[in-house]
Amino acid sequence: GINWPLDAKGEPSNRLELITSANGIAHENAHDALADVTALIAVTKLIKQKQPQLYDYLLKMRDKKVVQQLVNVDDKKPFVYASGRYDKEFAKTTVAFPLTTSRNSGVVVYDLRYDPTPFVGLSAEELSAKIFASWEERQAEDFVKLPVKELQYNRCPAVAPLGVLEQGYGWQKISLDLKTVQKHQNILLDNPDFAEKLRTIFENKPAFKKLPDPEAQLYDGFLNDRDRIRVEAVRNADERELADFHPEFQDERLTPLLLHYKARNFPRSLSEDDLAQWETWRAQRLQAQLPQFMASLQRLAPTATDDQQFTLQELQLWAEAIVPTED
Repeated sequence: GINWPLDAKGEPSNRLELITSANGIAHENAHDALADVTALIAVTKLIKQKQPQLYDYLLKMRDKKVVQQLVNVDDKKPFVYASGRYDKEFAKTTVAFPLTTSRNSGVVVYDLRYDPTPFVGLSAEELSAKIFASWEERQAEDFVKLPVKELQYNRCPAVAPLGVLEQGYGWQKISLDLKTVQKHQNILLDNPDFAEKLRTIFENKPAFKKLPDPEAQLYDGFLNDRDRIRVEAVRNADERELADFHPEFQDERLTPLLLHYKARNFPRSLSEDDLAQWETWRAQRLQAQLPQFMASLQRLAPTATDDQQFTLQELQLWAEAIVPTED
């Protein structure tokens, strides 16, 4: 009932604009927030109409108690798990096994596609190094990813009992088989200390650092009603009015955010102090990002064509030109 689109490589795609196009759903101004929400609602209605059982089942996953009945660390059983973190070549789906609890009402699960043998004997320090490896460390040829992830009960995970794979060549579609799943499950059950080490690691996992950039803090919390009124006043003010507008926000994120708003949209509204603060922030941001940007150019260079090499060189010159020199 639903036409699933293919990308340029002939592989199934989850891109919203392709799904809407393949199913005759109006989707003007793709990537506009409101247009995308409207299109997503239309796709959801299509799923409900064409696949009502699937829709009703996944809707139940909003209830974390329903999820806990299937993903239960007190009664461990393998389950089917679809997640954007899993490989595209396996339809983003695997058979996972609940190992132990983690903080924030979650559970650590193991991807039974992979043999646990190389991992169960590792120390807590070695496991932690794999879990918290940086992006650069993960690109090393000898890096072996630890196939575990956190499942959050309260985030509507797409999970299902193992029996769904018995229908319509389910096992073949995800390139797995029951024998492999049972073999890897038994290895985990024979090594309970592996789960215990992971429990300690995840429960003591450092919290995400609060980012200094106010624009990266927008999802840290909602605004109160008083600040909403002040924000609306900012949005309605013109350049001249903004120059003399100094609202007293209760939310500490909003004062620096106002500076960024004025600097980007109404630079002539900035006072000398405002301009100095903005230039200091801009310089620090550019200087902090430059090493990573240059490293990315260097990674791309060995395989680049002549035209691409020219583009990379131009990008390097541009970056060097816009980054202020340190005093």
